[in-house]
Amino acid sequence: MALWFHVIISFLMIAVCRLEKKHLHSPPTITLHPGAEITFKAGEPVQIPCKATGEPPPSYTWLKNNQPLAISNIDIKQLQSVGTIVINEPVGSSEGVYQCNATNNFGTAMSLKAVLKKAVQEPFPSVKDPKIHRPLVGSPLTLHCQPPLSYPKGLVYWGEIQEGARLKSIENSARISLDYEGNLHFANIEVDDGLSDRRSYYVCVSQNVFLRSLHQGEDQRIIPKQQQGTPRPEAPRLMWPSANTNEVALKGQTMRIKCIFSGYPTPSVRWIREDALMPSKVVNDSFGQEIRIPDVDYPDTGTYKCIGRNSVSEASRTVTLRVESPPFWKNDKQPEDVNTSEEESARFDCQAMGQPKPDITWYINGIPLKDMLPEPRRTQGKDYLIYSKVTKSDAQVIQCNASNNHGYIFANAFLNVLAEPPTFTDTPQAVVKVAQGQNVTLTCRVFGAPKPVITWEKSSTRSLLERTIVSGDRFIVESTGNLRILNVANEDQGTYHCMAVNKFGDDEANGELLVRNRTFIAKAPESQSVNASSDVVFRCGATTDSEERMKLKIDWLKNGQKIDYEHDGSKNVGDNSLRLNQVQVSDSGSYTCNASNGLDFDSVTVKLTVKDRPDPPHSVEFKSCTSNHATIQWSSGKDNNDPITQYTVYYNTSYDEAGKFQSTSPVPASRLTTTIQLLPWTNYTVHVRARNALGMSERSGFSVSQCATAATRPYRNPDDVCTRSEAPPDQLVITWTPLSRSELNGEDFHYIVSYKSHSDPSAVEQKRNISDWQQGELVINDQKTFKEYEIYVQAANKEGIAPLNHLVKKIGYSGQDTPLVRPQNFHINTSTLNGTYVEFLWEPVDRSPEKIRGFFKGYEIHFWRSNEPDNPRIEVVIVNTWIPCHNLSNQRFRRHTSETSENLVKGHTNLLWPHSHITAAVLVLNAGKKGQMSDTITFTTPESVPSVVQNFRVVERGSHHVKLAWNKPAEPNGRILRYEIEYRKAPPAIDQITVLKVTNPDQIHKKIHSLQNETNYIFYIYAVTSVGRGPVNYCEESTLPSSAPSQPVVELEVIGENSINVSWVPDLNNPPRNPGNMFYLEYRKTGSDDWEKTEPENEHNWINVTDLESGASYEFRVIAKNSGGDETKSDPKTILVPRPGETREKSSVASMGWFIGLMCAIAFLLLILLIICLIKRNRGGKYAVHEKEKLRGHDSTRDDEEAGFGEYTRTEDLNKSRASLESEEKPLDSETDSLGEYEDPDPSKFNEDGSFIGQYGGKKKVNERLDHDATTPSALSTFI
Repeated sequence: MALWFHVIISFLMIAVCRLEKKHLHSPPTITLHPGAEITFKAGEPVQIPCKATGEPPPSYTWLKNNQPLAISNIDIKQLQSVGTIVINEPVGSSEGVYQCNATNNFGTAMSLKAVLKKAVQEPFPSVKDPKIHRPLVGSPLTLHCQPPLSYPKGLVYWGEIQEGARLKSIENSARISLDYEGNLHFANIEVDDGLSDRRSYYVCVSQNVFLRSLHQGEDQRIIPKQQQGTPRPEAPRLMWPSANTNEVALKGQTMRIKCIFSGYPTPSVRWIREDALMPSKVVNDSFGQEIRIPDVDYPDTGTYKCIGRNSVSEASRTVTLRVESPPFWKNDKQPEDVNTSEEESARFDCQAMGQPKPDITWYINGIPLKDMLPEPRRTQGKDYLIYSKVTKSDAQVIQCNASNNHGYIFANAFLNVLAEPPTFTDTPQAVVKVAQGQNVTLTCRVFGAPKPVITWEKSSTRSLLERTIVSGDRFIVESTGNLRILNVANEDQGTYHCMAVNKFGDDEANGELLVRNRTFIAKAPESQSVNASSDVVFRCGATTDSEERMKLKIDWLKNGQKIDYEHDGSKNVGDNSLRLNQVQVSDSGSYTCNASNGLDFDSVTVKLTVKDRPDPPHSVEFKSCTSNHATIQWSSGKDNNDPITQYTVYYNTSYDEAGKFQSTSPVPASRLTTTIQLLPWTNYTVHVRARNALGMSERSGFSVSQCATAATRPYRNPDDVCTRSEAPPDQLVITWTPLSRSELNGEDFHYIVSYKSHSDPSAVEQKRNISDWQQGELVINDQKTFKEYEIYVQAANKEGIAPLNHLVKKIGYSGQDTPLVRPQNFHINTSTLNGTYVEFLWEPVDRSPEKIRGFFKGYEIHFWRSNEPDNPRIEVVIVNTWIPCHNLSNQRFRRHTSETSENLVKGHTNLLWPHSHITAAVLVLNAGKKGQMSDTITFTTPESVPSVVQNFRVVERGSHHVKLAWNKPAEPNGRILRYEIEYRKAPPAIDQITVLKVTNPDQIHKKIHSLQNETNYIFYIYAVTSVGRGPVNYCEESTLPSSAPSQPVVELEVIGENSINVSWVPDLNNPPRNPGNMFYLEYRKTGSDDWEKTEPENEHNWINVTDLESGASYEFRVIAKNSGGDETKSDPKTILVPRPGETREKSSVASMGWFIGLMCAIAFLLLILLIICLIKRNRGGKYAVHEKEKLRGHDSTRDDEEAGFGEYTRTEDLNKSRASLESEEKPLDSETDSLGEYEDPDPSKFNEDGSFIGQYGGKKKVNERLDHDATTPSALSTFI
């Protein structure tokens, strides 16, 4: 009983102690500091915050400019329960440095200092008249701006303003730049910089964002002065640098450096780092003029150089950057509060870093330590204070200040002296789960004074009494009391006890640690390298502890960030795979499969490399530009994961069409420069494209500057100087090939055309100027016919005439006239005549200049089919070669004088039309005109071989046959006798050629049977006349794999009183599957079990069956067969054979709705005709039908079914049937089935002369062919 009493008393004492802990005394701690700078608007309340904790709660006082601040609660009041003050109506005198002090019985804490400043913006000075600038076009200009005082610092920019309109901001560019002081710089002036409206001005604007106010500076106007021609190129010069040559940047801040250059053309600006590579974090801004270095650090110390370059030269400026730093805490560790007990020691560290190295100043309760009396128990080091054998009176707040020329850092830390037994502020969790191999921390935080000693013990889950002290390299007891276990193993599972002891007591707390098997990736994804637009799948599988399996999940990350499946990919829920569709280069990166259960995880990271065409190069510019060549340089774009192999430079000149470029030879990827040859007086712009294995990049941006070359005299004179032979007889027409626009080389380009009579020594040379560079001829009138002239043409411009050593003088001629003579005795040599060739003969003409009236070239033979005079063919017989314009230095050719010859002139042609009536004539030619034709002759050419057979093709193919079709030759050249077809297996097979003859010259199709299946054949065809074969045509096709023939589709048609036409479509599949190569019919009376057969039909797609029983119903079916013996039967169809005199049906038409409607309309018309006849009869007019029918051979005593108007109906239907048979309509007509490939070559069953060539089959005579003029009763009765 006494034991239980002591236990209860102990628990009560612990509870009381923990309760009393809530009221432990403590020096003050600042928890809310005011900001470093606080801005206020005059008259508007401003708040300066301050808040602190402590026990007892602290009171607050304020310092302003290091002097006590009186708080009246009228002008300045303090908020309740905190140190925050509010200045109700601040004015200029309210500005100053404010600091908050929090004090209780155990010390004083100090806040950071805050600077309170009034927001202000002053206006620009007033100016009466606008400032006018008159710079030359192409020269630089700076518009100055002196922004007035503004706090916070004003935002300065430039705009264009017009009376009555809103301000329009000036857009910065490579040519127009704003410096950090607010000045606007023009690298070169353009005409458009003079604002079009005289009421418009440039103004500088200063805007205070805090006050929401802005002010405008003086009006300024630019009036550009234009120079004659294009502006003179100017080398780059530094207009404004943002930094000194030696500059300091502060660690952690953003450093900006800018260079502005002038020059014409506008310089491009690039930055380099001379002592190392440019850091990747550096950003180029302001069109390359500025670099921005974010988060400056010590490695950014170095030498940076800006280079301004245009086609003239370059300029540069070097900035040496040194990185310094305001003070900062070493390892981010500020001085810490110390709770201890009497007779213990306490240490305070103030370790700060910076550049320059900061100075450390100590304060105690806001009083500088150097102003306090020495204390033997207090030891001061360079950056620490140590107290020994402390007492309760030593409670205080210590301040540490570290400062250098860039700023300061400040911190409070208190010393609190207590006498407290251990009390847990944070006990171990009841149960902690951890996976094998992980690190785990078991929390145990204890308050006590002096600081308690913490130890840990472990007991197994079987017995809490069997404990062992936790020790070893994997077990670390931290200064806070927590136990950290590294690389947890299964044997670490158990209950852990945290025990805290100091001289005033001890305490214990425990928690259980559960160890699970680790999660691991069992099926890992693999890295992939693919081309852009491919689909990619990553697969991943994992296992985990059985107790945690339900919590296992797999996530995918890209470059460490969780993937948004809706936008970046699609996750397959079934196998946890990641699918990426149509990947692009931006999808490249590291992909991580992360398997987790909330306890531990395993991950595998693989790489996806997506390759694509390279990005365009950039920063294209002219490194140099001279009169005849330029060096171009560029920077490489991204290779998009496939190495760049080469670059191609494209350039456009002022003479080229927009969008038209010329290219250089490819430049190896190792080079980023190339040189191109230039033309004078030309402006060049360039761009560059890169190539890798996947293709060519898009083009780069165009070079910022142009390369302009100077003018010079033309390099050469025009070529091909000559005279026009066909000119009118009274004209001298001098021609030449104009120079290209790129060869003009300067302004005021013109041609100088010179000419004089060659035969007249006293002739004076004449010159004409032609100012149109595209003109290529000069017409000089009033000249004599066919006279010699010395001619030459020079090229010239403002800079001079083309070099004389390139000048060539020539002999030319004025125009020639029509010859006055025509050939006589024109005839042919009949012994030479064949289908295409003949020799012509005629007497020579008088060649005297008076007759020829020009240079005698020869003769021209014209011939044509006599019935086609508008379609002649021509043969030219050249007697003398005409050299119209030879060099003056060469020997001149001899003019022909009058001469005759007893020999006949010969000419021939091999272009005659065989088997044709030909008309021919001959005429005289001079170098410019044609004479009158001779008398015509006529003759007839014999037959020849025909031209090639046209459109030779395969229109049907099966496993063992093909069907060939063709068109007749365009030129029969006689009477076609037959067609010869040859075929053999296609190479590499070696096979004998098989020859077939189609003896009917009107037949244009043929089936080839007994071919091997799945074999490639070549088919040749020739048309043959009595002379022989014509040229060959051929086609190539393969037979189909062996299989049963496709099922044919049958159509039936009544063609007589006991005859049926059966047609079929071999294969309705599209494309055809395997049509048969031969067909036969089976038919029987309806109800009969026995089928009768016809002979096989292997050419046409129809058979006529005769000798059927009138009035009987028959079933028909078609059997398709191939050479392999395979057969396929069609679906059977039934038709009723009409009795004699009955209307015959066409099964494919009569069942159609339109046909039924047509029949109804005919019946209606007949009814009207009957009514008319009855009316006539009633009026007394008798229509002797009976007598008329007798005279026509019809018996009116027949049954009613065949009497009366039915006779006329049958006659009309018979005529319709004949019309149908004589038409081009196919046996089967369907809007959906294409029968072109199976079209019966003669579906009407008639030859061109109207004779029937169909085939008949019957019970007794099967497949019997009828002669063209057959007179059998069935034929006569069927086809009248």
